[in-house]
Amino acid sequence: MPPKPKFTREQLVDAAFELVREQGVDALVARELAKRLNTTTTPIFTFFNSMDELKAEVYSIAVERITAYLRESFNYYPTFKEFGLRWVKIAKHDPHLYSLLFLQTGAIRCKNGLLTEDFQDVYTDIKTSIVDTFGISTDEAEELFDVMSVYAQGLASMFALGYDIMKEEEFDRLVTKLVLSYVAGCKIKTDSLDLKMAKEMLSNEGKTPVHKSEIKFT
Repeated sequence: MPPKPKFTREQLVDAAFELVREQGVDALVARELAKRLNTTTTPIFTFFNSMDELKAEVYSIAVERITAYLRESFNYYPTFKEFGLRWVKIAKHDPHLYSLLFLQTGAIRCKNGLLTEDFQDVYTDIKTSIVDTFGISTDEAEELFDVMSVYAQGLASMFALGYDIMKEEEFDRLVTKLVLSYVAGCKIKTDSLDLKMAKEMLSNEGKTPVHKSEIKFT
């Protein structure tokens, strides 16, 4: 009868997750993980049939944790702005996790590198938030999300690759301009442009989104 492993399945997965977070998914090999757990490679395969199976588990955990982080955006106003900032911050502060979730190709990957598959629920709720905040149609909200996704993905990818090209507050300011220009275009088409709202958005360039608990209603 083989000896009982010195660690649990959960401990194994946690160690694998931290290894990927620190060094990237390519570092997740049996020998390196065994070294981290101070064991041989044999006990690892007590819980998993292959390293690919373990990588899939790590990927699922990464999706779960990043989803929770992105969902915290709904506690802030404007939500869409906070969401965009958090997306880029993932790449800046956790580049290996960002690469795993949004830059992978092959079997373990997020469709097109955008939030349309593994993050479907967040994507749907963000679109609703955009409609509520800016008073535009669902189709326009979806297009605005796609525009911001391309912009955020480009900047985030640079951060993930180690190029610290922009301060967070600068990205914040540029996102405001991007959103404002798109929303203004939608409003002009329907003769419903609210200059007061536009001026208010411009006045908030570079300002961090406010937690909803801090908003005072008068």
